[in-house]
Amino acid sequence: MISFSKALMFAAVVGILNALLLPLLTFFSFPLIILTIGLFFFVLNSIIFGIAAYLVNGFRLRYGFWSALIGSIALAVINSALLRIVAAII
Repeated sequence: MISFSKALMFAAVVGILNALLLPLLTFFSFPLIILTIGLFFFVLNSIIFGIAAYLVNGFRLRYGFWSALIGSIALAVINSALLRIVAAII
């Protein structure tokens, strides 16, 4: 069982990696992003999830890449929903 503190640490590491590493990965994989009409972003977020799981001691992805891919899709859905809510408020 993963504790709340490990999940919080994982979220912080994912946030830091998204701020620092994702722009660099996006720059170098831009042709793939264009060819896949943006779907390669899910793979990039999966890479970020995998790196974060490696860095956080005691946190692991049970099914490897597939867990990271599902997490990436869930992150995209939650971000879209939150952006719509915030846009409706503002």
